[in-house]
Amino acid sequence: TIDDQKGGYDTAKYLAARGHRNIGVIAGVSDNLHSIYRLLGYQTALFEEGIPFNPSWVFHGRWNRQSGYEGAKHLFCDQITALFCMNDDMAAGAYDFFYEQGLEIGRDISVIGYDNMVLSDYLHPSLTTSEIPLGEIGKKAVDMMLGILKGSGSAEQPAPTIRMPCTMIERKSVAVLENKAKE
Repeated sequence: TIDDQKGGYDTAKYLAARGHRNIGVIAGVSDNLHSIYRLLGYQTALFEEGIPFNPSWVFHGRWNRQSGYEGAKHLFCDQITALFCMNDDMAAGAYDFFYEQGLEIGRDISVIGYDNMVLSDYLHPSLTTSEIPLGEIGKKAVDMMLGILKGSGSAEQPAPTIRMPCTMIERKSVAVLENKAKE
């Protein structure tokens, strides 16, 4: 499985290291485990950075582009400098909203995604995002199944949960806030 908690943590740390302290979140549905763990990681990173958590800066949507648009509209205020979108489709919706407002992503507002979907490289500017190691997850699952089939594991005993970390793909959608970023 994906290490969602570490992914949310790494995303918030990445934004904080670039000087962002007012970081909104566009999450998936509130009872989804990916949303829960990514948000927990985000909150942990904020705590470590001494950044207060503001629950009103979290918007829960439906994992689609329209939810990203609605979330950006809901969270749009002078205080937020960055948005952590929990998937690239929602990030694309946030782009749509910010373009309508005349804002330049990567300069006036920062947006970061999650998934590294094909569209993330085609957005303008290209989207900084976390890449989910789907190939590695699939390979590990096959290796575990083959182990069970070959007799080195047991179908009756639960397999251990293996959490695979995501990799940050830096592109152009996150600004470094002058005189605020950590050295």
